[in-house]
Amino acid sequence: MKRVLIALASAFLTLNGSICAAQPTLATAGENLQNKFLQAALAKNMEHAKSQALATIRVPTQETQYIWSAEGASWTPVVHYTYTYNNQGLWQTITERSLITNQETDRTIDIVYDAQGRQLESIHQAWNNAWVNETRSRNEYDAQSGQPKLSTEEEWRNNSWQLESGTRYTYTTGTGNRVEQTLTESYESGAWVNSSRTVNTFSGSGTNPVTSTTSEWDNGAWVVTDRTTDITYYENGQVKSYIEEVYDEEEEAWVKSQYTLTYSEDAAKNTSTITIVQADMVGENWVPASRTSIVTLTTGETYLGAQSFSELKSEFAIGNEWMLAFHLLAEITRDANGNITELIAKNYDLETEAYENLTRFVYSDFINLNTTSAENEVLASALQLYPNPTHDNLSIALDLSKVQGASLSIHNLTGQKVLELASLRGETVVDLGHLPSGVYMVRVTGTNKAGITRKIVKQ
Repeated sequence: MKRVLIALASAFLTLNGSICAAQPTLATAGENLQNKFLQAALAKNMEHAKSQALATIRVPTQETQYIWSAEGASWTPVVHYTYTYNNQGLWQTITERSLITNQETDRTIDIVYDAQGRQLESIHQAWNNAWVNETRSRNEYDAQSGQPKLSTEEEWRNNSWQLESGTRYTYTTGTGNRVEQTLTESYESGAWVNSSRTVNTFSGSGTNPVTSTTSEWDNGAWVVTDRTTDITYYENGQVKSYIEEVYDEEEEAWVKSQYTLTYSEDAAKNTSTITIVQADMVGENWVPASRTSIVTLTTGETYLGAQSFSELKSEFAIGNEWMLAFHLLAEITRDANGNITELIAKNYDLETEAYENLTRFVYSDFINLNTTSAENEVLASALQLYPNPTHDNLSIALDLSKVQGASLSIHNLTGQKVLELASLRGETVVDLGHLPSGVYMVRVTGTNKAGITRKIVKQ
């Protein structure tokens, strides 16, 4: 799938320097940490969208993308997309038509997702007087950590799929299923070879790493390339600050930077903001160097994809002042029902000191989708309660390859809550020995707000 994201592509390139390492947790040297932040922001939007799972959502079946012609002072239509959706409100097929040649060019079919909206598989085809298979993408996730496990790209050759490239992750876990090491391998020339290795350390019984060291495989040996230390977190587990050291091969020295992250919500604007401030070590003091803000929509339009960013801003410090380096804004139009029907990306020109049009996205032909049943079915398939009946202990197993997490409450037949678990991940054992014998209802709610109820018997 080739999407016209000229404005966003430009923004990502500009932001790369200032966001690179903004997410040290479980990161490997071979991964783009900037993308991790963007994916995290999108995942938050997806979670918000799923919180509306008990209601009908509206999605467009058509999208037209334009680029701005400064010379003609007009919009030029360049590509048109036709979408179908699954019952999660996510793309199931995407058909691309060039508006330059007025010909269908590409399509993505058989797109499969897990309960968190992560893509598991898709097939890309090209038009050559008929639709012809080109590539197939496949992803797997680790059942314990929920982290990526395998990502492969296959090519259609001789009427079969042939593995062409891929990335494979192997996790070493310790106490409490904490990921202590991540080994990353790449598929090259028909074989899996070492690429990078990340080692995490923890403080006490904490579940988030406080240091992270990344090494790259070079000439048959691991060479340390990145060290992240002093990682701190907010109470909700989001990264608060850390110090990163990257080895500069030209200077043959370690370069140290400090990153501080803040998060905010604007209910009136329906946006969420991540601000990242980078400081460099000058002498013995930390001196601010750059500041980056990423603002995303929180209204949950899954069909926006990468266009769900309403603002991207990068600044650099000169003395005590912040100087603008880059600023991308999205001008959004909604219909009477609140659906986004148009999004225009504008870039601030430092010379003219004005915002200039870049790219325009127009959404149309909206349909209603009910996402309730699919989410509940996924949660039900991921949950196991045993033994049932039980005398004392009840084991609760949640398959993290299907769902990200859940909360649990147990009620007696009068509706009284007798036990509650705010966070349920992996396998948990609860003691019911203090409860009277009888029938109880177990209510499990997923992070996507899906909910199911199971009956257990306490003997």
